[in-house]
Amino acid sequence: MEVLENCDEIDADDIPEIKQAITDGKIDLLLVFPSDFILTSNPTELCNVEMWYNSNNLDSTYAQSFVMGILDATRPATFTLNINNPENYDLGKKFNLFEEMLKIFFPTYALYCVCMASMTIAGASIAGEKENGFMNLLLISPVKRKYITFGKSVALFISNTCSAFIVMLAMFASTFIYKSSDNSIAINYSFLDYLLLFLISLSGAFVITSVCLLVSAFAKNVKESNSRCSIVLIIVMLVGLCTSLPIGTELVDAVASFCHIVPALNSMFLALNIVAGSYNFINCLIATGINFVAAGALTVYASKLFDNEKVMQV
Repeated sequence: MEVLENCDEIDADDIPEIKQAITDGKIDLLLVFPSDFILTSNPTELCNVEMWYNSNNLDSTYAQSFVMGILDATRPATFTLNINNPENYDLGKKFNLFEEMLKIFFPTYALYCVCMASMTIAGASIAGEKENGFMNLLLISPVKRKYITFGKSVALFISNTCSAFIVMLAMFASTFIYKSSDNSIAINYSFLDYLLLFLISLSGAFVITSVCLLVSAFAKNVKESNSRCSIVLIIVMLVGLCTSLPIGTELVDAVASFCHIVPALNSMFLALNIVAGSYNFINCLIATGINFVAAGALTVYASKLFDNEKVMQV
């Protein structure tokens, strides 16, 4: 009888709040008896008992099965249960394969795709020019070295922006095609959702690209730069997959309170929340600002390396 240990009586005014709590997974079951409830064997006067649950919550499903087993001892001889539209009493979110695939793949591969092109450019922009000797010509030119770094950074950030925009267009097109098809379960994202996804993905890509720029500055050639940058992207993919797959749900919950302050990683956590429709707008703005600041700081540090002859000379 463990399932019945934490039972409370509520007022009728609390029913909407309890339903929302069931939807959110905070409460397992709501059983409502009509005010004029009586047990009768007359089929025309049977009272209907209502029971709300969440099929996506294992505890809620267990409680629903347990209570229904108890009620089945007298139902339907003396009363009915969820006689009108039984499916409406399941407050769990209906399974949506398209949305589940977005939650698994988008946080990881969106950031990966945005950074992939920039990684190659970053490797060639510094390490490649050191390898072919062109960097020496740049260093003795009348242009200040910090401006050279900023110019290369701007080129990488423009590449990131274009890639992020293409990724957002692809997501918009896929959701539009999905909604246009004959599906009983619809999925909708607002303009704000797409905008936040774009900003979150872009700002996170800026941070990773800045890291790749630093790696390229320390590398002696393009091959070495690309190899080290690949390790960075592999780490990004592994973290993204851990947060996206069901096995990473506990991890996401554990770091939910502070994940938005960790540069780059916050992009994957918050992108997952945006796709799932459970994001915090303020956290998204904070994460975007932190990513831009982190990318700027890394770029400034990269500009300082141009004054280090040991780093710039092969």
